[in-house]
Amino acid sequence: MKQTLIFCIISLCLLNCRPEKELAFAANYNSPKIIAAIDSIGTNFIRKGKVLGFSVAVLTKGDTLYNGAFGFMDSARTQPTTTKTIYKIASLTKPHVTTVVLKLAEEDKLSLSDYLYDWLPDYPNAEHAKKITLRNLITHTSGIPDYITEIDSLFLLTGVAPTKKSYYDFVANKPLLFEPNSGFAYSNTGFVLMGMIIEKATGKSLENEIERVIAGPMNSTSLRHFSEHLDNRLYSKSFELRDTVIGLSPMNAFTWIRGDGGWSNTAIELAHFPFGLSDGTLLSRASLAQMTRPQNLDNGIEVDYGLGLRMGKFNGEKVWGHTGGDASTWAMMQFFPQRELSIAVLVNTNSTPHSALEIWGHVALAVLNINSNGHKGIEVTSAEREKFKGDYQTLTNRSTRTISIFTSEDGSEFYTKVKNSSSNGNLLHYLGNQTFALDAYPMDRIVFHSNEAGEVLGYSFYANGSFRSMRLKLP
Repeated sequence: MKQTLIFCIISLCLLNCRPEKELAFAANYNSPKIIAAIDSIGTNFIRKGKVLGFSVAVLTKGDTLYNGAFGFMDSARTQPTTTKTIYKIASLTKPHVTTVVLKLAEEDKLSLSDYLYDWLPDYPNAEHAKKITLRNLITHTSGIPDYITEIDSLFLLTGVAPTKKSYYDFVANKPLLFEPNSGFAYSNTGFVLMGMIIEKATGKSLENEIERVIAGPMNSTSLRHFSEHLDNRLYSKSFELRDTVIGLSPMNAFTWIRGDGGWSNTAIELAHFPFGLSDGTLLSRASLAQMTRPQNLDNGIEVDYGLGLRMGKFNGEKVWGHTGGDASTWAMMQFFPQRELSIAVLVNTNSTPHSALEIWGHVALAVLNINSNGHKGIEVTSAEREKFKGDYQTLTNRSTRTISIFTSEDGSEFYTKVKNSSSNGNLLHYLGNQTFALDAYPMDRIVFHSNEAGEVLGYSFYANGSFRSMRLKLP
């Protein structure tokens, strides 16, 4: 009897490794081959046991190429995910909030050149507020420190949700990380403030404005703050991998997150979002052009973060979108504008080595029919070696890792690693034009920035084509 029960449980688990999916064939792609490849990718990730459940959606020219779900919505593995499963999208909320901001700018209700002080005159540091623009807030170029480490930790300790006063107290006596537009440092605080400004400019809630500007025109039924889905049987709670056990995540209690995160969506509706931006449903072409334009810092560095969008190139093709998550990436959506191709991956498990970022990369390779077997690279001249070598660091207020770029003993190869770590480092392959590929992650890139004199100022890091961070070279 016991053996029969075990066999039934194993059979059920293997059965649910198969994707639940809805498919439609798209022109110009080998649909059967792609479908089989993504099925295999998804099933493989579930069988590794590090991810509880996730969904994948691929659209080309607005048509569904793939819409599948893998794994489960509960740690007991009794409720399979479906193509209608709703997940938290975390920081993928930021492009949605930015879309609302640009719509309000089109409606002459605010301007990106307005100052923080114009809308929040009670901001606790008037000197800062009078030189930070709304554009700075949604491009992470304001210099305002990120609240996450401090306020999140306090909430986990006390269970008391932060208020406007909590955020104001956080920034009150803190210096800016840098003068506005002189650097880049990812700041959730800026988007929290932007959410407050949206509500002040409209007299309506942020939820109302996202519904009016995005969810309504896109006919989206799942794009809601996740707190509105808590009783929805289609909504998946968040889980966390601890050692080898997957249990509920404390992030389920973070219902107060708004502006910088907090929204939820299905993968298929999320994959439709870029088409709403690009076909004029949500914004004008002029607004989208602004949204997808890199930021030029005062020191001459061009940062591939637009207005609420991470940008870059995947296998040489332009992409834009965003990521979302915590200790690991839960959500990733990237759009290939030249191909009119959108790929979205949503995962319900945190702290896993197999995140939405990794799954998205494998899916993108399959859709584009790319065989990523690494890079041969080209020779780095001795002058370039000396130029690139050194230590690099982000401009955040938290203690961060210093990254070292160094050469092998014979000077023939380049490596990167956390400074003073015991690691041998990650081998880099030079692709020319101050760009390196990482041997262990062939689709990742390090792109160096130089001034007119040819001196290296820093570098940008891209994961699977998506801009993630910028580091400046230390003296």
